Amino acid sequence: MTEAEAAAQVDRLLAGLDVQRGDVFYLALDMAKVPLPRWSAPLNRDAIKARESRWCAFLLDRVMAAIGPEGTVLVGTFTYACGNPAIPFVAEDTPSEIGPFTNWLRTQPGALRSLHPIFSVAGLGRHASAILDNTGGAAFGPSSPFGRLAALGGRFVNLGIPFRQSLTYVHHLEQCHGCNHRYHKVFGGQVISQGRLVEREFLGYMRWRGVDAEVDVGPLEDRLRETGLLREHREAGLFGQSALARDIDRIGYDMLARDPCAFSSRKVRVDLDDNAVKSALYADPVVTFRLQW
Repeated sequence: MTEAEAAAQVDRLLAGLDVQRGDVFYLALDMAKVPLPRWSAPLNRDAIKARESRWCAFLLDRVMAAIGPEGTVLVGTFTYACGNPAIPFVAEDTPSEIGPFTNWLRTQPGALRSLHPIFSVAGLGRHASAILDNTGGAAFGPSSPFGRLAALGGRFVNLGIPFRQSLTYVHHLEQCHGCNHRYHKVFGGQVISQGRLVEREFLGYMRWRGVDAEVDVGPLEDRLRETGLLREHREAGLFGQSALARDIDRIGYDMLARDPCAFSSRKVRVDLDDNAVKSALYADPVVTFRLQW
């Protein structure tokens, strides 16, 4: 399709998801399912990469046209490889692993990126600094980027992909609620920003290794739909969803109050048996417990 045709479709999709001027929104997308101009490119790596960047710029142009100069767009720029302590996280250089648009956006002039070796977030716009600066060491929780969205009227917007496949935000809800089928892990790798080592411990709210329980966001998506809080736009070749962070909070916490495993594929409770731990106090600054079945 032509650039004008693609722009009209993206604009219609964003409008159908209630994206408005001045909005703060966290964007997730599948570029293969978003209308893009049909631009040809020679079959070589540089040309294909240049076309990909041009597509990303096209999408950002449509987003900024919708939210205007007072708006803010955020994307996850997650880097799972940095869970390996031998691989440092360099805020300015480490590529995002969750899609070409997220990796492209973090490199744009004026873009900011939060400091977390696994779950960083990048953004552009009026409130990017308020959301992404001084975010503390935890991936989720009140001091994280995810913990700042609701107060700013933030919205989650998905293009070409449903919430049930992409809403990492449920781990923020689980952490704040106090679900025990995950735990806080300290990451030991280096975090570097502006050429300097960041002297801070970083935590991730992680699955217990060996416990058979997958993430299941489907019930939350269904509940948002049932309560009329999920905006959806469906037509030939177009699909998207959106919901306000405060609505996701309200519905999500209500579900977790009824069932702490509401977003898990099965009910799990992890009990730690500390009977084998010596009664004498351990004085070293780092304490390691080794788990056995």
